[in-house]
Amino acid sequence: STSPALDDKSQYRYFARTIPNDDGTSVPLIARLNSGSGDKNTGAKDESESWGVNHLAVLYVDDAYGNAFAQGIVLAAKEMAPGMQIETFSLAVNPDDAQIQRVIASMAESQYMYFFAILASSYDEIMT
Repeated sequence: STSPALDDKSQYRYFARTIPNDDGTSVPLIARLNSGSGDKNTGAKDESESWGVNHLAVLYVDDAYGNAFAQGIVLAAKEMAPGMQIETFSLAVNPDDAQIQRVIASMAESQYMYFFAILASSYDEIMT
């Protein structure tokens, strides 16, 4: 599991990871998308490693994984790129076509050029 809740050693003393939690995977995502404030020690920015995204829409499924990952992205952006604007959009676990259309319309109204989707393969119709 990649849930950050499992990082609580007082509850899960014997739990170990072989991959980072959702908060940890959000850090390189934000680093790639936005140059942020640069290196904490030197202030230096490596613009070649950034896509310069300042506005990001995050589409996620309203379940434990989607909620945790979306929250991780928001937290990573606050820490690493405080000027980055993030708007989140959730889908029900089993959305009908009408809900999918409403969420897509809401994302289009936001006028954000970039979005990141946290979806399972069963949501392929959203991407077409």
